[in-house]
Amino acid sequence: MNKFLRLVLLFLLPIIVLGIGLEIGLRNIPNDYVYKREYLKNNADSIEVLFLGSSHAYFGINPQFINKKSFNAGQVAQSIGYDYKILERYFSNSKKLEAIVVPVSYFSFHYKIETGTESWRVKNYSIYHDLYTTNRLNDYSEILSNSVKSGMLRVYNYYLKDKAEIACSKLGYGLNNTYAKRRDLAETGAHTAKMHTYPDLADFEENYQAMLSIIKFAEQRNIKVLLYTPPAFETYVKNLYPVQLNKAITTAQALDKAFENTYYINLLQDRAFVERDFYDADHMNEFGAEKLTKKIDSVLSDFTRYQQLQQQEPAPKVLTSSMEFQQ
Repeated sequence: MNKFLRLVLLFLLPIIVLGIGLEIGLRNIPNDYVYKREYLKNNADSIEVLFLGSSHAYFGINPQFINKKSFNAGQVAQSIGYDYKILERYFSNSKKLEAIVVPVSYFSFHYKIETGTESWRVKNYSIYHDLYTTNRLNDYSEILSNSVKSGMLRVYNYYLKDKAEIACSKLGYGLNNTYAKRRDLAETGAHTAKMHTYPDLADFEENYQAMLSIIKFAEQRNIKVLLYTPPAFETYVKNLYPVQLNKAITTAQALDKAFENTYYINLLQDRAFVERDFYDADHMNEFGAEKLTKKIDSVLSDFTRYQQLQQQEPAPKVLTSSMEFQQ
């Protein structure tokens, strides 16, 4: 029996060593999450405007067009719960932060990264941001969260081809969605709208409470919160489920009215954004990002005037839980 165990261990040892080596190799590849962690650790005390959110923020907001010192902490597929965790981790003692900007997209209140198609990204928050939000073992390992083939390819590209995985600017803006690489707006509109639709309106309560946590975090520190629904091309908008879209918009409007530090603007069908501004049907390219960022900056620069305009609109009902959202 002892001989058998020794043979098994001899067989497994190279695999274990290879696995550990691959894990270490993968963790040492520079990527957006590592870059943003280090930037936030070193600069949170001086950031005045913080952008959070999913790919709509990551590719849609370019902080170089913001007049105050700002940073884009958004990421692809980042859900509201992680927005709050990042805010709490890096900005609890910040004295400079004046405004937090968060997108309220069609899917924002119904999507969680943990249960979505890109749940493998959870490991990036566990490993690189030390946000221990999950009990799944694979969420704490590079090699367990993706295929070995994928890991080997990443190691090959970085260590042999010198291709790092940092795809954002120095201020956190995603650089890959360019006009030169634009995708078909009709095809991506129908496909992406379907992907973003949740007929059962799942996970609303958890996301809503996470948004409340962001607002209350800011309220306690005299920080303003700007919520915005980002622009989308008509091929995306026309395929949206009206009930889900209405809930996103009315929830954001209600938060605007309920909290003095919170403001909301709906840019979903803003006519200022034309075909040339879109990478695909729901994401900006560099031209759209510049336009959107400057529009956001104009609101940030004059909250008082914006608030006066908003006060002229009728106040929607203040929402306290998902039970108030019935068709």
